[in-house]
Amino acid sequence: MRINEKEVNNSYMAYARGAVRAEQRGDYTTASTLWNKAATTTCNSHNLNWALYRKSHCSHAATKQWSNPNASQAV
Repeated sequence: MRINEKEVNNSYMAYARGAVRAEQRGDYTTASTLWNKAATTTCNSHNLNWALYRKSHCSHAATKQWSNPNASQAV
C-alpha cells in the first residue's frame, strides 16, 4: 500500500492510517512494516510508544497467522 504523505501533511499519521487499514484487512505483515515506518518518523513519545507496541502486536499476529482461518485445525 502506497501512502501519499503530502496529502496528510504528517508522515506519522499517514503510516498509522495505512497500518490501521492493513490490520482491519488482516494483513498483519504489512501493518507491522507500516507501524515500523511510523515509529521512525518524527513524532511525540506517546505516538512512538504506540507505534512500537502495534508493530510488536502485528508481528506476533503475522507469525501466528491470525488472519488465516485455516491456520489451526480442530483436534
